[in-house]
Amino acid sequence: MTLIGFSLGARVIFYALLELSRQRAYGIVQDVILLGATLTASQSTWCETRSIVSGRYVNGFAKNDWVLNYLFRATSGGVGTVAGLREVEGVPGLENVDVTNKITGHMSYRSYLPLILDQLGFPVSADYFDEPEVGVMVFLTDLSNGPFGVV
Repeated sequence: MTLIGFSLGARVIFYALLELSRQRAYGIVQDVILLGATLTASQSTWCETRSIVSGRYVNGFAKNDWVLNYLFRATSGGVGTVAGLREVEGVPGLENVDVTNKITGHMSYRSYLPLILDQLGFPVSADYFDEPEVGVMVFLTDLSNGPFGVV
């Protein structure tokens, strides 16, 4: 299984790996790509998560991600320790990939994911993803059957 996540999705993957490590659930996850990760963790915690990933483990970061920079300064999280803004050092087998020149900001990771995957050596068929159409959810009430939703 390959897991790819950006922003909070990368954080979810990281903590899922940490839980898999605690459960000693090895051999499930092949590759992991974390992009713009909204997390800080110790070197030992990174090594714990690395033990679960049998293939490539990538920390994609952008030095120009002002959203992460602002959020971690505002919460006193320590900008110098945020994975999405810098290399994570001292973790054997963790690839740090600078994607600063590939994205225009924190919210552009999704759009430019094909360019980033191409940089990592994955086959891609487009340079960017189109933004999805936003559907409208309409809620109707049928007094006999209760509420239900229609897309």
